[in-house]
Amino acid sequence: MRKMIVTLLYLLSFYAISHTTLAADSQWPIFRGNAALTGVSNTKLTLPLKLAWEFQAGDTIRGSAVIGDNRVVVGDSKGSIYAINLANGKSLWTFETGDVVEASPLLVDQFAIVGALNGKLYALNVADGSQSWIYDVGDRIIGSANTTRATSDSPAQIIFGSYDNKLHALDLKGEPRWTFETESFINGAPATDDNLTLFGGCDAKLHALAISNGSERAAFSLGSYIAGSPAIKGDYAYVGHYGGQLICVDLAQNKIKWSYGDKDNGDAFFSSPAVTKDRVLIGCRDRKLHCVSAADGSAVWTFQTGGDVDSSPVVCGDKVIFGSRDGRLYVANLTDGKELWRYDAGSPITASPAIIKGCVIITTESGLVLAWRMQP
Repeated sequence: MRKMIVTLLYLLSFYAISHTTLAADSQWPIFRGNAALTGVSNTKLTLPLKLAWEFQAGDTIRGSAVIGDNRVVVGDSKGSIYAINLANGKSLWTFETGDVVEASPLLVDQFAIVGALNGKLYALNVADGSQSWIYDVGDRIIGSANTTRATSDSPAQIIFGSYDNKLHALDLKGEPRWTFETESFINGAPATDDNLTLFGGCDAKLHALAISNGSERAAFSLGSYIAGSPAIKGDYAYVGHYGGQLICVDLAQNKIKWSYGDKDNGDAFFSSPAVTKDRVLIGCRDRKLHCVSAADGSAVWTFQTGGDVDSSPVVCGDKVIFGSRDGRLYVANLTDGKELWRYDAGSPITASPAIIKGCVIITTESGLVLAWRMQP
């Protein structure tokens, strides 16, 4: 009898662990996959990918889709926010903001949090699209919001930037916690490690703030404005800028560790980096995906496409997947940058892929949401 109980407890424990792992692999709640914005998936990407369904939105899509609770959520330039059934691509609900939505949504608790160019941040019930609250900052929101906790016991905060030159922190009821004012527009999403939040903008600085109260811990002058979002990996942060450089910042030493790219003649980085333990990958307007050493910024390889690479790459094990303005979705070998697979979507891709177990979602500027199944 005792042996049977021990066996049963073991099986229940195994089920709980397996269920937790599956749940983690079935969520892509923010456009880079996690709060640190590293753009790395735990899912193994198997090829070839098979197109499962298409969803046609009402207008251009520039933001990335997110995935949670078997729903795909995305906005378009008409101002519509869509929830789509992950299984079959059918519409579940639509919410109208009245203005362009370029920001990727954030899924946190029961909410889909999305900003629009009318300066409003919307909290929608992800189950039915009903509005829970609106927070109005009065100027454009084009980057995704993020979520974090100052401590494990602290309530969740929503953090986002705007063209009102401020980074805002709210609670989940939409009440303000703190704001931090910069000298110019904030374009991308803030990254966080639950201690610091990092973000850049048109003031050409990478700011590091305390999550608890928004006080500035450091500011790094990068020499050119920042259109994308940073990524945090351990004591280091990585971000590209308009002046054609990818920068690594040492957060422990409060200094720039290395830079990659031609600061005088380089093409702009609008993409956000993906960061593994030893590599950093980022798209560029020189029509290439760049892979560099995380240790010293030396070049590892480049991948040539037919258009600007504003799409932010996602690393899946030994592969990297990304889009280009040439209308193609690419998969390359992480080791040497060799092409493994491509799909011609027929319209520029500026969004980042959303990847969960067995599925890849990408959006195009023609308003298509495309879903692929991975082959066993």
